[in-house]
Amino acid sequence: MRFASSAALAVLLAGCSAVPAPEILPVEIPERLRSCEAEPTVPAGGVTHRQLLADYWLPVRSAGRDCRATLDEFIRALEAE
Repeated sequence: MRFASSAALAVLLAGCSAVPAPEILPVEIPERLRSCEAEPTVPAGGVTHRQLLADYWLPVRSAGRDCRATLDEFIRALEAE
């Protein structure tokens, strides 16, 4: 009887052994994601100032600012790890 209860206890305790910690793999950011494309050149001639401002310049500046801010935050977060 004592042997049976000792064997059962050994089986139960074996199930409580330490679980190894998960392996954390480093994340590598491709170089192409560490920078933004350069702003495109301004179209030459045939465009009014208002068209240039509304349809080209403001969207390009906004997209560039957003891209740089996103990439800066992404890189800062990964380098903090």
